[in-house]
Amino acid sequence: MSCALIIIMKIQYSREMQKTLKDEKTIVRNYGKLTKKIIFNLSVLTAADRLGDVPNTSPTRRHKLQGEESLWAIDLSANWRMIIEALDGNEPDDITEVRIVRIEDYH
Repeated sequence: MSCALIIIMKIQYSREMQKTLKDEKTIVRNYGKLTKKIIFNLSVLTAADRLGDVPNTSPTRRHKLQGEESLWAIDLSANWRMIIEALDGNEPDDITEVRIVRIEDYH
């Protein structure tokens, strides 16, 4: 009898993100038109076992931020990114714990 190891990615929030992402009404108030994309990407993160399960192609396009050792971004639009910090591991398939740090306009 074999036993499968179940991995569930742990998601934490920075203090700011705890306040601005606490419910849909607050997300709408803070981010307006980005609300659907934010909720979609939060659901993708929640469903993932590890960061490597989040697609590196559109619409999410997970990618490592250059010059930032543990920071990754997930696209929300052409300009906006959800910035996440890897709390364990360096490669997407090794990362099972992240913190959502901020949402920002990169352009």
